[in-house]
Amino acid sequence: MPRRNFDDPKYARICEVCGESFQQRRAGQRTCSLPKKCRAQLPHNTGGIRVKAGLESRICQNPNCGGDFIPARESQIACTRTCYRKTEAWRQVQERQDARPERREAQNRRRRIGECSDPDYRRFLNLRMNLKRSGTFAAASGAVLGLLALVGLRKRRMDEMN
Repeated sequence: MPRRNFDDPKYARICEVCGESFQQRRAGQRTCSLPKKCRAQLPHNTGGIRVKAGLESRICQNPNCGGDFIPARESQIACTRTCYRKTEAWRQVQERQDARPERREAQNRRRRIGECSDPDYRRFLNLRMNLKRSGTFAAASGAVLGLLALVGLRKRRMDEMN
């Protein structure tokens, strides 16, 4: 709740950035107001993770990085997520995840596009997959929709669903 009596000396504070005196508008205010932009110069508690105290600095396990960092938790072995994804530990975790039966079944299901009975629809699916792989899917989506209209798959697939 905002302060009502700004003349009360108990609300007087000194800005941590510029050192000038100001009146708090809310409890715990550490800097003066926005015209001098003092508030933007202090880090804010905007969420994220709470760093565990007392951890020593470590060397990043990514062979390409090898930099020093202070970990946020005991199990952290790399300085960033990008570096972690280039470590051997991450590769081992991914191999374990890929070996799970439900994950194998999902991967196999995605590979079974060739079992589609309609050759035109299979051609469309292969084209879409190749465009996604090459990174031009967004740019070529209009061409794909045009291909669908030419082949008449949209109508045919809708008739099959009904």
